[in-house]
Amino acid sequence: IAHFDPKTAPQSLLAAIYYAGYKSQPNQPEELTLYMDSYAKANIKLLIRQCSLSAIQALVIYLLASYREGNFSLHYTCRAHATRIGYVLGIHLDNKIFSELEKYNRRLVLIKLRSINVAGCNFNNLSASFLTEFGSLNTKPTEPKWQTLNKSSVIYYEDDNKRLLHGVCCAQYINFIEEFKYSLHCSLYNTVKDSRYKSEWNKTRKDVTRVYKKYIRVFQSLKSTYPNHIQLTSKYETQVCNYYHDCMIDMYSKLVNKIEDLNSSDIDQAVYHLGWMLKYILSNNQPLASTQAHIYFLGYQYICFYKLCSISTKQIIQANLDQIIQVLSVYYTPSNALSFIILKNGYKSIINDNIS
Repeated sequence: IAHFDPKTAPQSLLAAIYYAGYKSQPNQPEELTLYMDSYAKANIKLLIRQCSLSAIQALVIYLLASYREGNFSLHYTCRAHATRIGYVLGIHLDNKIFSELEKYNRRLVLIKLRSINVAGCNFNNLSASFLTEFGSLNTKPTEPKWQTLNKSSVIYYEDDNKRLLHGVCCAQYINFIEEFKYSLHCSLYNTVKDSRYKSEWNKTRKDVTRVYKKYIRVFQSLKSTYPNHIQLTSKYETQVCNYYHDCMIDMYSKLVNKIEDLNSSDIDQAVYHLGWMLKYILSNNQPLASTQAHIYFLGYQYICFYKLCSISTKQIIQANLDQIIQVLSVYYTPSNALSFIILKNGYKSIINDNIS
């Protein structure tokens, strides 16, 4: 953002930015929404025929916006084309003809594409075989100077410390994403035989937890160093936590489907991660389609773990499921009717089981 200039940016990229900004606003007029959606579709058709870094950036913005809207078909389309263009441009290659800023921008795009693709593979229980260019982890961390704001930046803070802190937080968060996704990409637990599954799963859990704790310490240290700007550092710390707990939920959901006899500590940890994520989502209070889909997923996981829990943990699950159903009742839509019925029937079976 420090080097982004709206005056020289491609129109297609600006259109994507304006679209994402509009979609993040409450109370969107229907007529304007129809226009913005129509313009976005036309812009995407142009973008997929281009071969430029800005085209990838615009497609990444659209894929994130479409995910938030629950338009998963468009999300996958944009992801596929963004990845395709990235490989055509060779953004995974360290070409010396580019300036330092160009190399940095290419690296940011590559990190984002890797992050999205690794997450997509994990969600669909696939190995990220198309990321063969991942190679070894880039040990050269992202430098804050590329994110440090100046007076010509779109965003600018008068406070010198806040400007410096913004750059440091952005850089550290980018480093976290790259290191975290690398740990997942190099994991073997999705591809090994059943006899080795739990040991490889535990290895991956330890690796991602190590990365998580490392960057939590980084942001907590920044909090202590800049006590007047805790709100800024806390925002990034929360995002680190969000990434970690979301990953753990995904890993435990696969573990419970693979291993029949889980020990109590595994179950308690799974419920803990579910509880953290539920609290985080509900605190944001955003009735987005992607948010509702995430809440449904958490509800299904609670039901899946219920019979394996102790009595005290079952009570926690019951309370959280009751809260989930109340929230989903408020934002209920016909498109989610089947999901809602399945979740509600699962909850009723738990209640009836306790009565009997």
